[in-house]
Amino acid sequence: MADLAAVFNIVSRASALALELYKFATTAPNAVNNINKLTRSISSFASTVKQVGAIIREDDSLPSHEAIEVLNNVLQQCNSLLTEVQFIFPLESSHSDSESKSKDVDYRNTSQDFRLSFIATARLDYVTAHLDCLKSTLSVLIQTMHTAQSVIWAMTRPTISPQQAARAVANEKMQLETLVIEQQTSILSASTLYAPTRPDARLLMEVDSSQSLISTQGANSILNPADLFRYQVRFVEGLDALYTTENDWLLAICGESKTHFEHLLDRWTRLRQLQERIDDEERMVELQRRESLQPTVESDVEDGVVAGNNNARLTTPTPGRTAAGGMQPLFTETTTFPIPVPDSNLGPTTSFSPASLDDGTSPGSSGNLLSSVMAAGYSAVSPRSSISSLPAEAAAAIEAKENDDEVNLEIPWRICTRQHYWDFVDNKLVKKNTHHPPPTPVSDRNGSTEILASWVCKEAITEAGFKYTKAQRDRPEGGRRTKYETLFVIQQSLSFHQVQ
Repeated sequence: MADLAAVFNIVSRASALALELYKFATTAPNAVNNINKLTRSISSFASTVKQVGAIIREDDSLPSHEAIEVLNNVLQQCNSLLTEVQFIFPLESSHSDSESKSKDVDYRNTSQDFRLSFIATARLDYVTAHLDCLKSTLSVLIQTMHTAQSVIWAMTRPTISPQQAARAVANEKMQLETLVIEQQTSILSASTLYAPTRPDARLLMEVDSSQSLISTQGANSILNPADLFRYQVRFVEGLDALYTTENDWLLAICGESKTHFEHLLDRWTRLRQLQERIDDEERMVELQRRESLQPTVESDVEDGVVAGNNNARLTTPTPGRTAAGGMQPLFTETTTFPIPVPDSNLGPTTSFSPASLDDGTSPGSSGNLLSSVMAAGYSAVSPRSSISSLPAEAAAAIEAKENDDEVNLEIPWRICTRQHYWDFVDNKLVKKNTHHPPPTPVSDRNGSTEILASWVCKEAITEAGFKYTKAQRDRPEGGRRTKYETLFVIQQSLSFHQVQ
C-alpha cells in the first residue's frame, strides 16, 4: 500500500518551494527566466502527485505492488531534486541547513546581484527536464489506472451497451498510448541536456565570485538520466539521444508504444486479478440462477400427456375417445386456462386436481370436464382484453380495479440481468441486489422479465409479440418444505406499462 503521508508531504514541500521561488524571482531579475521555468515544472509536478494520491486514497485495490514501487521511486527522486534546488538558490528555506548557516552572506541584500554561472544554468535546465520526466511518468501511471477502471466498469455496468463500453475503453487506451509517447520523448530529450558536472564546480555565482555559495560536492545526490532508464521502453534504450534525431525517436517509440502500454496495464495494475474475480462471481451468480430456475420445454401445440397411476401428477388434460369411437381433438392454443401449478386455482368455478380423477371423473370417461374447462377458459376475444381468460389472481385484481379506480393491481414481476435482479410490485421497486438502476428495453437488450403464471397466460404474451420460456422457481414455505412457482421468462426487459 502506498504511503499517502509521503505523497502529500511531497505536495506540500513542492508547493511551498514553488511559492518561495516565485517570490525570490521578484528580487533576482538576472535569473528570472530560469527561475520561472523551473518553478512552473515544480508546481505542475505537485499537482500531478496530488492526483495520484487522490486516486489511491479513493481505491487502493487497483495499483499493483510494482506501481507503488514506481511511485515511491519518483517521490525519492523528486525529493533529491528539490534539495538540489534549495542548494542552488539562496532561499530562506535553505537557511536552516547547517552549511548555509555557516555562510556570512546577507541573501536579502545580495539577491539583486544574484547570477547563475554557465554550469549552474545548464544544471537547472537538466533539473527542470528531469522533473518533467518524473511528471510524465506519473501521468502515465494515472492514465494506466483510469484505463483499468474503464475496463472494470465496462464489465460490471449492466445498463450500458457493449458498443459504448468498447468505445470508452478504446478512448482511455488511446490517451494512455499518447502519454507513453510523450514520456519516452521527454526522457530522451532530458538525456541530451545532461552534462557531467565536475566535483569542484561552483553552481552559484555572484558579482564577486569569491562569494560563490556552493559547489556540487554540497549536494547529497546528483541525479542523471540513468535514474530514468528504468521507465524507458526496452527497444528505445538502445538509442543514443545525442546522435539521433527526434524523428528517429518517434519511429522507435511509436513502433513499441502499443505493446508497452499493454505491459503497463499488466504490471502496474491488478486488472487481471480483478477480471478473474468478476468472472468467478458471474459464474457463481449464473449457477445460483440455474439452480433457482428449472426451465421446461414447451411446444406451440401441446400434446396430450397420458395419465399415470393414482400418484401421478396431471399437468395437462389428455385426449379421450368420444362415444362414437372417434378421437377427441387436442387442446389448441386458443384454449386459455391457467397453467396448473401446486396450490393454484384454474378458475373461479372449476376445480381441477388428481383427486377429482379418483372420484370417477376423467377426460377419457366423460366430456363434462372438457366442456366445463372450455366454458370457463375459452373466449373469442383477445386474451389480454378478456377478464375471463386471465388467471385467477389477475382476474380478481382487474375486477377490483374496475370497481374502485384507486385500487392498485399489485402485479409482482421481476427484471433480471446476468448478475442482478429488480423486484417490482406494479411500478414500485421493492427489492434489488445491486445499487445500479434497473435496465430498460432501450438501454439493455440482454435483460429478461419474469412474471408468475398466476398473473399472466401464455396466449397474452404471444399476442403481445414477445418470446418466452416456461420455468419453475422454488419458494421456501416453512420448515423444509419448498413450493414451486410456475413463471414465464420473457426474453427482454419490459416496462410496467408493457407488463400491465
